Amino acid sequence: MKSLNKALDIIDAVSKLGSAGIRDISSMTGFPSSTVHRIAATLVKRQYFNQDPVTKNYSLSLRFLELGTKVQQQFDLPAIARPHLQKLMSETGESANLAIWDGDCVVYLEQVQSNKSMLKIFTQIGTRVPLYSTGVGKMLLSQWSRAELDSYLKRTRLIRHTPNTLVSRSTIRKELEQIYTEIDQMEKTKIMVHEYIQYEEMFFGFLLTGFLLLLLELILGQTYFRKIP
Repeated sequence: MKSLNKALDIIDAVSKLGSAGIRDISSMTGFPSSTVHRIAATLVKRQYFNQDPVTKNYSLSLRFLELGTKVQQQFDLPAIARPHLQKLMSETGESANLAIWDGDCVVYLEQVQSNKSMLKIFTQIGTRVPLYSTGVGKMLLSQWSRAELDSYLKRTRLIRHTPNTLVSRSTIRKELEQIYTEIDQMEKTKIMVHEYIQYEEMFFGFLLTGFLLLLLELILGQTYFRKIP
């Protein structure tokens, strides 16, 4: 089991580095060079790694693309969501992302870029991003209970990925409370609008019914309205 975990850590390291030698992988994972060399050689033999014959650096093979394609074929969520993302982008003028919650991260599945937005999205489809470091992730975290959030922040190492990444637990809590308040207010506004539309439809329905009865009274000479004494 330990060897399997080490192999997976080495795969993650190479995926982040793009192309890396034994020393680079060893430095990133903390594993001895001999361990990295042994596992990397096995991954090359199993066709999960490529090794440059000149630099001797390792990189992911097309085997991962094959596996990724098979995973993508298992569900049509991006294809189903794309029209809705395009509509959202058209209505807001902002780029729209589709991401799913996976463990302590979100994975980006689809995106529609906006040419009007000043905010450009650089996240590539398939990228895994920690929940605390992205807007989608913060939206999900804002719906967690206090106990769940405490557990998450305790086990998560907060790393600054960009100049704007929050790495203070108290600051993250404060921002999540603000996001929760904004979402709650949006939901309340949505309910109020829905109730107003229902009331408006009911009012015009009564008005139309009254008009039709009055018209019948004029045509047939029958009384449909009772006078109040």
